[in-house]
Amino acid sequence: MNAPDFLVESIPNILHGQGMTRVPNPWLAIVFPLILSTIAGLFCYLAAGVSLGLFLGGLLLAALITGPLVAAETTWLGRALAVAGIVHGIAGVWLYATIKADLDLGLWTASYLTLIAMVFAIAGLTAFARHLGLGRIGAGAIVTLLAIAWLTWPIWLAPALHGGRGEKVVAWLVPAHPIFALNSVLRERFGYWAEQGIAYNLTNLSDDIAYSVPDNVLKCVLLNAGIAIVCAGATFVVRRNRAEI
Repeated sequence: MNAPDFLVESIPNILHGQGMTRVPNPWLAIVFPLILSTIAGLFCYLAAGVSLGLFLGGLLLAALITGPLVAAETTWLGRALAVAGIVHGIAGVWLYATIKADLDLGLWTASYLTLIAMVFAIAGLTAFARHLGLGRIGAGAIVTLLAIAWLTWPIWLAPALHGGRGEKVVAWLVPAHPIFALNSVLRERFGYWAEQGIAYNLTNLSDDIAYSVPDNVLKCVLLNAGIAIVCAGATFVVRRNRAEI
């Protein structure tokens, strides 16, 4: 190899495309999720005001956007920052509404814990799906469908539950459900979700199936945090096994 030619070719320049690619700053992963979740939360606030719908709408918005945004990230730092952006955009709107309505900050704290646990669970499932070989679109779409199905089971599953067996299934599902967890801390101010105007026509809970709202958000937070931890561990195992092959 001609030494001068080699030196010329090895110098970064536009013609040869070397050294011109910039690695994106990983800390920017929080920016778009934070902006998107804040805007979505504000729209929810404008539509529902300070009500139970504001908080439940925040859960639904988080379930819709977490999977795709986390699936777009390729590093654990990027995923964690995306989760932080999603959670704090929505929780920030909740905090503003809480202060404006002079609600107890303890209610906001419980709601915040429920939201972050749910988002971490969705993020964990998404990361695991990505490491199983699913693409960004596939992983984000599948996990989003699962998250929406879980949030909306009181609407689509409850009509199929009847009698004592149905009540036993509901008794297992309700304490771990984010909607009922939030309702447990917000019921004194906003009432019961299943008795709200729209929800009353969508679910037969409290009419055909008796259920009890949990006393607090603890079971929901623990379950979702457990899902996130298990998925993170499973992802680590999958990565290690592939590295050894």
